[in-house]
Amino acid sequence: EVPMARYSVGAYTYEDDSSIPQICDEVTGSPVSFGSKLISQERGDTVTVEAMGVRLVNGSLIPFVVASMDAAKLFEYKINAEKSADTGEWVLAGYWVVS
Repeated sequence: EVPMARYSVGAYTYEDDSSIPQICDEVTGSPVSFGSKLISQERGDTVTVEAMGVRLVNGSLIPFVVASMDAAKLFEYKINAEKSADTGEWVLAGYWVVS
């Protein structure tokens, strides 16, 4: 079962099966997908991608992931993708895919 995209617009969240732009990690260029394990360059911890979607930020649709820490799943991070100046791809700055 493929989790649905989550859209957050203001205080409201919607789920649907819309396509989500491909997001890659900034370090290796590997595609990020549901269940991907990512390492944070800043903290060195591992998080798992639990959801992906797009949200409206300053009038533009920005892809994002929701990731949780593996250990206890107590903390969820919403990580916005950024448009790479070099490649034009959406990337997760400061994270790389380990599996």
